[in-house]
Amino acid sequence: MTVIGVLALVVGVGIVGLWIVLLVTHQVPEIETGDRAIRFHITAEFLLGITLMIGGSLLLLDGEEHSARILASAALGGMVYSTVNSSGYYAAKASWPVVVAFIVLSVVGILCVGILMLR
Repeated sequence: MTVIGVLALVVGVGIVGLWIVLLVTHQVPEIETGDRAIRFHITAEFLLGITLMIGGSLLLLDGEEHSARILASAALGGMVYSTVNSSGYYAAKASWPVVVAFIVLSVVGILCVGILMLR
């Protein structure tokens, strides 16, 4: 459970940190163009990051606790959705290393959920 907890925590911090950096450095062009959908997307990403941090922390505190495994599984499922969905954005920009990284993260997330559900 420790490895999955650390993964969830690191990815959660990474998501929140990335969005803060992108917003502070004005690297989200959709905000400048008035695309309202991006605000919902960013909100969802922040909620995902926070949920991953909470789920990962709970796994590190007590990985055998059923509620910790359920919350972490839900958060990791959200991570899988987010990485698959975001792959399309980066594929459209031909940023293939990011797409590959997201695919790997998706597979790792699916495996982690499987491990959490089987325990």
